[in-house]
Amino acid sequence: MASKSIALSGTVAAPRPLLDKVGGWLNTVCHKRLGILYSLFALAFLANNGIEATIMRPQFVRPLNDFVSPQLFIRALR
Repeated sequence: MASKSIALSGTVAAPRPLLDKVGGWLNTVCHKRLGILYSLFALAFLANNGIEATIMRPQFVRPLNDFVSPQLFIRALR
């Protein structure tokens, strides 16, 4: 009994949605991708903490400064 393969011509694979690509990056064990993710997260936290430090510095320049309200300051610490 002979078997023949069927080739489908003209079919194009559907592009993967963005969520599948992001999920592939977040669930990876590839050392190159993990290094890239580690670097990106480090830069993101550096930028976030740099912005927070820039906001806090004028607050601590002199006593009883109202650059940041007490409610906002306490809310940021929680």
